Amino acid sequence: MRLWIIRHGETKGNQAGILRGASSANDEITDTGHAQARAMAEQVSGGEPRPQAVYASRYRRAQQTARPLAERLGVPVTVLPGIHEVDCGDWAGEPYSALRQHPDRLELGGGKLGFRGVETFHEIAARFAADVNGLPDEDAAQIGRA
Repeated sequence: MRLWIIRHGETKGNQAGILRGASSANDEITDTGHAQARAMAEQVSGGEPRPQAVYASRYRRAQQTARPLAERLGVPVTVLPGIHEVDCGDWAGEPYSALRQHPDRLELGGGKLGFRGVETFHEIAARFAADVNGLPDEDAAQIGRA
C-alpha cells in the first residue's frame, strides 16, 4: 500500500499561529485553504499511481480539504476516528512558538511526553497507528493532522 499523508488546508488558527486543539473540530479552511485543497487534488489525482481511497479525520477542515480530491477520483471521503487533531489541553490558545520556548512543559515524568492532562505523544501515535494499520491494502490519501 502507498499512503499519501496530507495536512489540511490553511485555517484562521494556522494564519494566527495559534494552537487550537480539540476545540477546533468545526474550524473551516480559509479561501487560501480551499485553493490549496484544489491544487493538491489536481496534483495527487494526476499522478501515477493514483489513490484508490480518500480518508479524513472527523474535523471539518480535513473533510473540506479531502473533498476536491475525492471528487476528482470519484470516491467518497471516509472518516477515520483516530487521526484527528491533537488535544493540546491548556496549551490551546498559545502561539506555536510556545512549543519551542517551553518544551519542558511537555515532559510528563516517567519518560513520557505530551500535553498534561490530555494525551501523551505515545497515545497520539497509537490512535493514528490503529486507524492506519486497519486500512485495506490499497493506495490511499489520508488527510488530517499529519
